[in-house]
Amino acid sequence: MENNKTGNTAPIKLKVLFWILMGMVSTFFAEVISGSTPFAFFTPTGWLVVFPIYLLHILVLGTVIFRYGRPAIYTLYPAGMIFGMYEAYITKVIWGSADWAQNTISIGGIYILPMLLIVFFFHAFISFMLSITVSESALTSSREIISYMPESITKHLSDGRRFRRTLVLGALILGMIWAKSTPWTTTFLAELSGLIVIIAAIYIWREKLHGNRYGMMELLPEKKGLVVLGALLIFIYLLFGYYMNRQYFPGIGTQALTWLIYALLFFILYRNLKTSRNEWKREIHIPQIDRRFLLILISLFLVTSSLKVALGIGLLLFLIVALSMSLIGIWLFIVSLKKALIG
Repeated sequence: MENNKTGNTAPIKLKVLFWILMGMVSTFFAEVISGSTPFAFFTPTGWLVVFPIYLLHILVLGTVIFRYGRPAIYTLYPAGMIFGMYEAYITKVIWGSADWAQNTISIGGIYILPMLLIVFFFHAFISFMLSITVSESALTSSREIISYMPESITKHLSDGRRFRRTLVLGALILGMIWAKSTPWTTTFLAELSGLIVIIAAIYIWREKLHGNRYGMMELLPEKKGLVVLGALLIFIYLLFGYYMNRQYFPGIGTQALTWLIYALLFFILYRNLKTSRNEWKREIHIPQIDRRFLLILISLFLVTSSLKVALGIGLLLFLIVALSMSLIGIWLFIVSLKKALIG
């Protein structure tokens, strides 16, 4: 049953712009902050290759969750893992295309370290969960994701001091993610330029277009739009799957194991979407943050990321954060699987 009866309708042009902004937010958190594509908004490759991947994943998976279930943690997390699995058929990183992964442990052709760091942590948390939460909070009038979080989290976020401390910790953690061995000036310029693009886009959306008067449900695609976007996503997989890192395309055994992982994740998501419809939305009042505090957060993020690169400890801090979050990811996977099996 589709959960899309909300009463308001946003103009299609505004919807499309919202979809683009969602893709930009995910691209920023995933590619700019990680250093994989530091100037993603300033290169043809960034817009023509990287951006479509993030746009279509966050839009299709986000729409499925909002329209056919509720954005609870146990639906968001497996969807984020499905997002991260693009590193198999598109980039082939999970199949060993990355230099840093080739000498690590693999099982059946699936490399364990990139599976943990990329699927269980980075894309699940950063590319999807963080990005869709920020998109809803900054670009819409609704707070569905936060309202469906566990009560302990909603209470924590409702407290002004705890909320601000959480944002400070988040800024520091994001600053620790950059793991490239580039000069600190490149890190600083890449992240600053990316932030300027994102903040300018959000400002225009909110202050000039007043797009945030609509809720998430009014701005996401309807069923027909979801079908079209899903078809485009499949086309992306076929196109990039064939042309990108073709030499790392594995044999049928590795692909069969990959299909099993996909089947398990889709099973978890399907079951949990059905279960999530019985969730109760919690009333939550998120404290407002002023421009001064936002500037503090941005400064902490930029200083942390640039300083750790300058000190040569970028990879160490990244691994500490990534491995810690991977453990949390494994726990969330187990919780999501248990929810799917037991209900």
